[in-house]
Amino acid sequence: FQLSLLPALGSQGEPPFKTLLTHGFIVDAQGRKMSKSLGNTINVEDLLKKYGADICRWWVASLNFTNDIKADWSFFQHASEEYRKIRNTIRFLLGNLADYDPKTDRYQFSDADQHSIDAWANDQLDLLIIQVREAYETYHFRRIRDSIFNFCNDTLSSVYMAAIKDRLYCEALDSPKRRRTQTVLFDIADNLLRLLAPILVHTADEAYSKLHKLPEGSDQSIHLTALPQSREKKPDTSWENVMDLRSTALKALENARSDDGISNPLDAGIIAVVDASTF
Repeated sequence: FQLSLLPALGSQGEPPFKTLLTHGFIVDAQGRKMSKSLGNTINVEDLLKKYGADICRWWVASLNFTNDIKADWSFFQHASEEYRKIRNTIRFLLGNLADYDPKTDRYQFSDADQHSIDAWANDQLDLLIIQVREAYETYHFRRIRDSIFNFCNDTLSSVYMAAIKDRLYCEALDSPKRRRTQTVLFDIADNLLRLLAPILVHTADEAYSKLHKLPEGSDQSIHLTALPQSREKKPDTSWENVMDLRSTALKALENARSDDGISNPLDAGIIAVVDASTF
């Protein structure tokens, strides 16, 4: 940045940028300065050839850039595994929207749907948008990475996608319940990709074109869109109790694996006694 800063100060009397963000030195896994004599350097061309730009950008987003940055091939392997989880989540979303057209198949939520797991997923998406937008505005890229990864790995994969598979695969193609879920999946995909776009630039753009069924060679790009806005809707707090109950049930099922020899949770039944006032 000195190359642009100093000439601008000398000729214009002001810096050539409004905001400047700098990072620490990049060192090896042991904290040593990278040098050819030590043989601990990482060739960027080799790195991009093996992992690609998006995985490298995902790794950068995971850093606390205010300190010296440790770089090692194993770190990029870990970033690759996390990226694969994000990519598989996107693939699930796109795969289950193949027969969905938002112009004709969009489901209109009513009061009767407000306690559904689809409404819960919408609320979780809103919380994600709020968290990620705030993190972008304050340059907390690590918080963006953590929020998006946890949303894909926990909220979607572990809970929501596991719960909706039956209706996606077994319900009639145009059943209201299936269309309701597909509407939420479409909104999640559209918003998630736009939140990811500044980091996973190539993955997000390609997936966005598939989601919106853009023709090949189209000049539309996700990078010409804005970050999503949340609906600022108050979430249904009763779902917190549901998730607490779910955690208790999962723990009981895990105990049943060793105590009762149950290998598949689907072979078990759960009887829960709950306080009706909490749900």
